[in-house]
Amino acid sequence: MADKDVSVIIVSWNGKDLLRKCLQSVYSSQGVSLEVLVVDNNSTDGTVEMIREDFPEVKLISNRDNKGFSYANNQALSKATGKYLFILNPDTVIERNTINKLSVFLMKNSSIGIAGPKITYEGGNLQYSCKSRFPNLRDAWFSQSLVMRFSPKKEVSDSMNMVVWDHAVVKEVAWVMGAAMFIRREVYDQIGGFDERFFMYFEDVDLCQRAKKRGWQVIYYPETVVTHFEGQSSAKIGSQKGVAAMQSAIRYYRKQSYLWGLIVWLMYLSTSLIYGLLLLVRGSQEAKETRDYNLNLFKRALTGWWNL
Repeated sequence: MADKDVSVIIVSWNGKDLLRKCLQSVYSSQGVSLEVLVVDNNSTDGTVEMIREDFPEVKLISNRDNKGFSYANNQALSKATGKYLFILNPDTVIERNTINKLSVFLMKNSSIGIAGPKITYEGGNLQYSCKSRFPNLRDAWFSQSLVMRFSPKKEVSDSMNMVVWDHAVVKEVAWVMGAAMFIRREVYDQIGGFDERFFMYFEDVDLCQRAKKRGWQVIYYPETVVTHFEGQSSAKIGSQKGVAAMQSAIRYYRKQSYLWGLIVWLMYLSTSLIYGLLLLVRGSQEAKETRDYNLNLFKRALTGWWNL
């Protein structure tokens, strides 16, 4: 039997100041009993010490190395006691009623397995946090750096991001972002946690896809808002962010079918090499950095297929 209404699960890595703001907003929540679990992936900025000093009530898991977002979330999920499980990024701030509203919404709608609140950027602009469908090969093609630079992709991205749809309306969607994902415990009990083959990126897509295959609804719920200071933790890993995104994309498509995975791998292999070679003749610092980035993607794609 669950001990708390909600288990809030946060994975941190070198984002002490943002995490402090996130935890302050979580502990300002009203109307629910909650526990907070933070998994720290070997931060070096004093994050662990800050949690122990300022938030002693947090159930802290301090890892000696960084095995990724999915692995760390699963560590906390295995220890969580809540009826509902709230996956939350450390670079977010929630409203006082966010957790209560999401809890009541799922309690009143037993067919809903996962819900995502409205997410905005720091300045208040909407972040397209819910998607109309799952990624396909066309999306993979338009995500390539070379293709994005020389081909229009607005129609494809607008369709998937539901740009023309009113984001003030509750709606069933294909998937919601893992930056703020509210999960019914029964979903976790049925399908398990995140697929740990995804170090970061695509783990939220995969989880929602598995839930929908088991008959659960995934809902965008804009009655409460989460502010997202997007990417301020992942930005610290620089070019490795692109490598992680590439590896997760290939893993995701390979999980759909071996052929899809092979096609996407060849896309990354070819476009990163071509783009990198095209930039060899340009001497600017920006061109050099972009060239090195793409050639690094090529090398990682070339050697990485067998490990995916």
